[in-house]
Amino acid sequence: RSRILPSEKAFSYKMRYDALKRVSGARTDLTGDPLEPRLRTSEIVSNDVKESATQVKRYIRLTNLIPELLNMADEEKLGLRTAVELSYLKPTEQRELLEAMRYGDCVPSHAQAIRLRALSENGALGFRTAEEILREAKPNQRDQIRLGYDRVRRYLPEGVPPEKAEAYILRALEFYGRHMEQERSGGAR
Repeated sequence: RSRILPSEKAFSYKMRYDALKRVSGARTDLTGDPLEPRLRTSEIVSNDVKESATQVKRYIRLTNLIPELLNMADEEKLGLRTAVELSYLKPTEQRELLEAMRYGDCVPSHAQAIRLRALSENGALGFRTAEEILREAKPNQRDQIRLGYDRVRRYLPEGVPPEKAEAYILRALEFYGRHMEQERSGGAR
């Protein structure tokens, strides 16, 4: 296989991490070279697997997810960082969230997962709260228009820098809207 599932990495890194923790349980900083920096266990694992220590910690965190949410991470229905945030919820809260996700036929964004985690830490997370958060429009679900600067440059006067292009275009659209309104009201007479 060319792709290793997040759950496989998670449990593999956790096994390696736990084994290193058991081996390095004795204090070696008293007998080791004082000039040599002491690596944390996650840094040792990260060196072994060629991923950052932060990324290793994220994968290990996934082992705290209930199986259904972990499967969603494997199927890429949940992003890694979103899944990590959800891993901090208690198993009962994860199950309630899963029900809210099924009920609303949606998944939380990363920002929503951060909010869910904060509510959990404050003891205020339940099915209804999760459902309300999931119902909110996500930034990537809002209608957007994106125009590349290269596409609109020929319509802009010389000297309008890219960072001022949006304001110029909006003013032009307002002017055009007023012009069209005048034509309609003039044509209706």
